[in-house]
Amino acid sequence: MADGSVERTIQAAAGAVLSLGWNTDGTLLVAGCDDGFVRLWDARTGALIAEYRAATAGLAIEWRPDGKGFLSSSNDGTLAVWSVPK
Repeated sequence: MADGSVERTIQAAAGAVLSLGWNTDGTLLVAGCDDGFVRLWDARTGALIAEYRAATAGLAIEWRPDGKGFLSSSNDGTLAVWSVPK
């Protein structure tokens, strides 16, 4: 927000969030967490849309250019390609 106030708080995980990524239009937010899950939210409402079980903690997130999915990397060297539910 322009005045620097917090617009929304989302409880991502019990532990640490290691990576974050916004889709191209800013409506979806994905987080790689140290509990081994990658979580997807509706950024407008804060509602959790999906949880994906990664191999290990999610270190990096990169959205597909078309916004229909994203790639996550884990600290064991695994790369995973995820699709966004319709």
